[in-house]
Order: sequence, then structure tokens, then C-alpha cells
Amino acid sequence: MNNQLYNDYGTWIRTVFPYRVQKISVDAGFTCPNRDGSIGSGGCTFCDNNTFNPPYCNPAHTIAAQLEAGKAFFARKYPEMRYLAYFQAYTNTYAQPLERLKRMYDEALSVDGVVGLVIGTRPDCVTGSLLDYLGELARQVFVTVEYGIESANDATLAAINRGHDFECARRAVAETAERGITTGAHVIYTDVSDNKRHEDGRRICPQTVSHLLCRKIYRTDSKLSAKDKGRPGCREVHLAVAARHGHRTKMGAEEP
Repeated sequence: MNNQLYNDYGTWIRTVFPYRVQKISVDAGFTCPNRDGSIGSGGCTFCDNNTFNPPYCNPAHTIAAQLEAGKAFFARKYPEMRYLAYFQAYTNTYAQPLERLKRMYDEALSVDGVVGLVIGTRPDCVTGSLLDYLGELARQVFVTVEYGIESANDATLAAINRGHDFECARRAVAETAERGITTGAHVIYTDVSDNKRHEDGRRICPQTVSHLLCRKIYRTDSKLSAKDKGRPGCREVHLAVAARHGHRTKMGAEEP
């Protein structure tokens, strides 16, 4: 009997597929509007793609080549595994025209063993035509759009240089879910006052977000707890929550 009080991502994804699946990260060479000067520069204060991009993620290589390299790594352990192409680095819908994005996603899906897409993006970088396309694609293969919401507190969003407000995130999530696309949200927990403001985020989660990926950012000064001081270099703990539509969940910690 599973006594777990929350529905973690691994458990949830096993209800979606009859076989083991693994995300393979892809760096398709995107940037972000708060990096290229469109709405700002410097990017988000917390963002460092080098901390999570595996060595095979190199935009100098084709999307297919990156996926094949990832497959070779994981296939040694699970030969029968299938894969989700995870467009992870930066903003993976930030390109024009739409046909360019379609070519990238189609290239990923053409790789043998790839059974779906996970697209990480910003809520201010999706259009109705893109969501219409992804909605149609989601009727054929597994598609998840994961939004960087980060906070329900507009002051926090400004402080971390996001370049959008919470209403933008709420609207994007609702419009994505309306098209039947599996929708994820990334949220950062910083301090107690901001955590309380995250209660606002519950307005978008139960009916529209299928999974919530959270991380807690630790301070690096003298105010670290005794536990955290014992973890050299620790800056974050990942909290993974995966919820079926309409189901309430509790969070569980996944140590890095």
C-alpha cells in the first residue's frame, strides 16, 4: 500500500504511459526576452542553465543528435525505455515564425523512441496560434507545456527580473489547459512572506495544472539553518508535485 501523501511526478507519469519513460534534455539554441533586450537584459536572477544542462546538450548539435546521445546514455540501464524530448534551456517557444518551431518539434518526434514533448517556456511567450498547434499535436502524441511561473507575488517577480506579472501566468495556463494540453508550472519558494502569497497560485492549479515543479532557494549567508549549513554549496531543494486534474496534493521533498 502506498502511504505517500502526495502524487509525485514519477508516480503520475506511470499512469500516463504503459512503459518506462525518461526525459532527455535538449538545448535548441533559444534565448529569452529578458536576455535579448526585448523586455530586459541579464535574464532572471536565479537562472543558470549550466547547472542542469547535461554535457550532450549543445546547440551546436542538431536536436536529433542531442536526443540520440541522451538515448545512448539511458539505454544502457533500461534498453526498452521510451523518451520525452525535453526542450528545457531558456524559452522554448520564443521563435518566429511558427513554422520554425514546428520544424524543431517535428525533428524531436522523428527520433526513434521519442513518444512526446515537454516544452519549457515563459507565460508571455506563447500565442494563440502556437497553442492551437500544440493542442492539435497533443491529440496525437504526449505534449506538456511547462511554464515558469516562479511566484504569485508581483513584487517578487519584479525583484527576480521576470518581466511579467502573475496575471500573465494565470492567463497562459488557463488558455493552454483549455486546449487539452497537459500543463505544468515551475514555482520558487523563497521566504515565509512569499510562501503565503503563493496561496494565490491555488486559483490556477486544481483545474488547469497537471503538475507543479517547485524549488526552494536557500540563503547563503549566516541566516542559513543548522541543517543547511551542513550541506556545502546547497542552494536549493527540489519539491516535485504531480497532480491529476482536480486532485488536491501535498508536497514532498526530493533532495538533490
